[in-house]
Amino acid sequence: WVRYIRTGSSIFSAMLVSLPSSGNPVGWYTVNTDGTVFFRLPINDPSDVVWSPDGAYFVYTHRRMPGARPNDTDISVMHSDSSNKILLTDDRASDSQPAWSPNGKQIAFVSDRDGSQEIYVINIDGSNLRQLTKRFGSNTNPSWSANGQKIFYDSGGRKYVMNSDGSDQQEYKP
Repeated sequence: WVRYIRTGSSIFSAMLVSLPSSGNPVGWYTVNTDGTVFFRLPINDPSDVVWSPDGAYFVYTHRRMPGARPNDTDISVMHSDSSNKILLTDDRASDSQPAWSPNGKQIAFVSDRDGSQEIYVINIDGSNLRQLTKRFGSNTNPSWSANGQKIFYDSGGRKYVMNSDGSDQQEYKP
């Protein structure tokens, strides 16, 4: 898996899973566009890896506790040079599907911490956790509008939209 991002005026990098035949251990790496490894990311078993809009950070889902059930996952954010890891969620729930706000200050995600899959938002420093949806059933796949004022999500096979504070939830009809 490779994802190219812009981290400055002209610098690009990528994340990928290395194959054993490459000579590097299996893991997550940032690489230069010429294919040389910049550094190995110090994370195990990540999924839902998403770069921030400015390329300075990435957020990911992971099993934090050894022996945790597969659906017990947390979300962390880390600087793109692998410094400043912040554990955003720390609970016995499935926290997944992180999505950056366009300004890079908040992350929307899905959690079943209250018994059903709901959409939450948290600041990237781990503060101000807010539950936005309280609908029966699964609410998944949050994504922000380009201006950050709306969040789109799926529920019951339909697409919904709400204000970024969770108000005015309604079925999306383009």
